[in-house]
Amino acid sequence: MRRNWKVILSAAAVSCMVLSLAACGGGNEDLVSDAGKDTSDENVKLVFLRAGTEDYKKDAFTQMIEGFEAKYPNYTVEYQEAPWGDDFETKLNTGFASGTAPDVIHYSLASIGARVPMGQYECLDSYAEGWEGMEDMYDSVKEAGSIGGKLYGVPYTPDARMFAINTELFEKAGLDPDSPPSNWDELLEAHKKLMVKDSSGNVIQCGYGIPTSGRNINQYLEIFIVQNGLSNLVDEASNEILFNKPEAVEAMDFMKQLKDAGLVDWNNTQKDQNPFYNGTAAMTVISENEFNNINTGDLEGKIKLVPMFSKVNSGTFCGMHFMFMNANSKNKEAAWKLIEYMSSKESMQIWMDTAKTAPVRSSLEEAYLKKNPVNGPMIMEAIEIGKGSPKVPYFNSVFTYVDDAMEQVFYGQLSPQDALNAAAEKVQEEIDNQ
Repeated sequence: MRRNWKVILSAAAVSCMVLSLAACGGGNEDLVSDAGKDTSDENVKLVFLRAGTEDYKKDAFTQMIEGFEAKYPNYTVEYQEAPWGDDFETKLNTGFASGTAPDVIHYSLASIGARVPMGQYECLDSYAEGWEGMEDMYDSVKEAGSIGGKLYGVPYTPDARMFAINTELFEKAGLDPDSPPSNWDELLEAHKKLMVKDSSGNVIQCGYGIPTSGRNINQYLEIFIVQNGLSNLVDEASNEILFNKPEAVEAMDFMKQLKDAGLVDWNNTQKDQNPFYNGTAAMTVISENEFNNINTGDLEGKIKLVPMFSKVNSGTFCGMHFMFMNANSKNKEAAWKLIEYMSSKESMQIWMDTAKTAPVRSSLEEAYLKKNPVNGPMIMEAIEIGKGSPKVPYFNSVFTYVDDAMEQVFYGQLSPQDALNAAAEKVQEEIDNQ
């Protein structure tokens, strides 16, 4: 029986997006030659670009590309990659501006909100019609790749955050690792009990590890915001800013309490500083990919995933990566065949096994849980209760201003209410000027 993952993401309704969605359109047709033409009998070169630079993921995609080229001898695929963040955005922006953007793009959920209104991602409804792959995918991940009921991204990789603990540190502090914190009060209490300071009073081990600076620290706040009853940082349908509502201010205040009790400070852009990775934080939220990477060496067998703590609601952050088609591609039929091939059950089996990630196809769930009997159910649960970044054109501004506000709160420059209000004013100005 197919499970329905609750990656709840409502359709954005900003005016520029409505214009783009009305036609389910495909970009600037002046830049498209032979749009929609079946090029199966012609020699065609496609460019595939993925966000990220991990070698093992490159190996998986390379294996798929080799299989695709063997199946379609007239097609060749150039593989490209770029690091997440500004590097990837710059590469995409330059490509779309010059008419040299890749045909197929493996990228994030948040990009939908910005690039669909600009006509850069192709509406995939007509291509996916009748394709068995869409029937095999969970309804909620299909919804995550859609705006206004129209499909723009084929779901590929869930990116959920789970609650993880260091069992050895729990036991040293006299805490039971089989009874981890289940709510905010218990989390703060355990955070304090797990604290270790040196002779000078400096925190050298903390309970709950959270970054206090760097990019995307807003994802940590979003978890507490969702647990406190809000749907996201902003309401995608109405553009109402939510991150300065009382529930969000309370969430930020709770994070400040964790900071004031004592943290091992770290910058989120410097993963090697993460105290949970280094055995100097006993709890954190972590992705499946991160957990697999650090569950080796000194930490192997000492860390485990546990049920997510909660408050008003159960909730966590869950991003999603998709396969997108360049709306200005000159070889759309071939590009769809590449997406279809990479999203086949066989290819996704390769991806699941190589990238060690949860599936988006229901037919692969049993095999995944068989290989991951302990952590698998908690990862699937995190995907089910998770919320992703808001799909709005101004998502980068939301991230930037909320990140800045959080740093101001953590370092005592502004109160949670004042910092989040100031961030909300900046975002609202951008919304008003759209």
